[in-house]
Amino acid sequence: MESSPSVSEDSQTVRRDPQVAAERPQQVLITMRHGQRLDDIEPDWRVTTDRPWDPPLSPEGLRQARAAAEVLQKYEVDQLVSSPFVRCLQTTKELERDLHGCPAAEIAFPFCEVLGRQFLTGKADLPSGHPSEWEWPGLDEIGWPVSSVHGLAEWPDCPESIEEAHRRYAAALHAVANGYEGKNVLIVTHGEAIGRSINWLQPHAIVYQAAHCGFTIACRQKGEDGQWGEWQLGDPEDMQGVLWTI
Repeated sequence: MESSPSVSEDSQTVRRDPQVAAERPQQVLITMRHGQRLDDIEPDWRVTTDRPWDPPLSPEGLRQARAAAEVLQKYEVDQLVSSPFVRCLQTTKELERDLHGCPAAEIAFPFCEVLGRQFLTGKADLPSGHPSEWEWPGLDEIGWPVSSVHGLAEWPDCPESIEEAHRRYAAALHAVANGYEGKNVLIVTHGEAIGRSINWLQPHAIVYQAAHCGFTIACRQKGEDGQWGEWQLGDPEDMQGVLWTI
């Protein structure tokens, strides 16, 4: 059987000065879908591996991640937060390498894929046991810490309904929004979470497309008293690959 691809690579160590984040008048939260999956272009890949539920990126997916990094340079990302799935880890690794300021990277389990067969394997069986007991070689290889923000180190149950996953994504977005004060954060996650990144601020919006490496933007402003205001969706013109309406 094919082993999971390596996502490890020597990282830069020079980070942006934390004082920069502390002095910003605006905080930005970007939520991005991973790049194109290998099994999108090679459907037979699933029968060659013992992990059909965790495909890597295709070459196009890697290119999409690098292109997204170029677009996102202007946001001075301080913190990357990734789903534990290989396609997200690889997308995040490309962003970590290419974004200026070398943002720190962490794992957040609640941003993982919807834990149901239709989203993970099609007709193949899922691993037995709780997801925390599944084999996750990509996490060992990449070596990033699990987020210490409350709620982001907890694995969801499997199987779950799409409604349960939507509630999970909403709670995780709130945790990030409140847990990285002042830092510009980029989350790399899955398609269903992109819709939640719109709906937590626009509950009646209908999201009907989230392209690979498409992203949404939310922001909040710091008042003259030093307190942060409410989160709001950014300008749709600044978003990429996500189509929605109210």
